[in-house]
Amino acid sequence: MRFTTFCEKLLRVVFTAAQRVAFAVLFDAVLPDDPLVATMFGALGEVPPVARRVAVIVKGARVGGTRFSATRL
Repeated sequence: MRFTTFCEKLLRVVFTAAQRVAFAVLFDAVLPDDPLVATMFGALGEVPPVARRVAVIVKGARVGGTRFSATRL
């Protein structure tokens, strides 16, 4: 079971659209078919599999980064 599916189905976590895309790439190592991918990752066309497990998050406060990272751990 993918981690995002585990969170949504079993933990009842409600992701925003951007969180769903980001965590699918980071935690599930998949590139979803979603228009947000180009907005979030640029016109790469593909995020290399080796880069899908590395995250550098530049974010503001209260966007859920700590909560979801802690959930993953």
